[in-house]
Amino acid sequence: MSMEDVKRKFLPRFASLAKERIRHGLVIAASFEGDQALDLARELHSMAGEAGLLGLGDLLALARNAEVAAMQLHASRVPSKRTALEQTLLELERAISEVAREVAADGEAKVPSQPSKRER
Repeated sequence: MSMEDVKRKFLPRFASLAKERIRHGLVIAASFEGDQALDLARELHSMAGEAGLLGLGDLLALARNAEVAAMQLHASRVPSKRTALEQTLLELERAISEVAREVAADGEAKVPSQPSKRER
């Protein structure tokens, strides 16, 4: 299976799950929950690994940055850490949307905006 075949098959699910993780992360950042931020860091670590497997180096780097921001919020629950996490998550969300649009425009895959009931 070529890398393009892998992307075609797995990118829609990756993008959907990543957007769900980001939405959850924004809720955590807004609520200032440090303990939940550690759980989010783990989710972002997984996202970075998934991006790497799909050959999405830019997304891998952004997910790692968001992971670090979540760990910093966990360690120090100050407003600047919350803001940094929010900004990093929004940047990651924009990048994921851009990759998803590019793939959809190439006709390789359509990325759902919401996971199906079955995936939840």
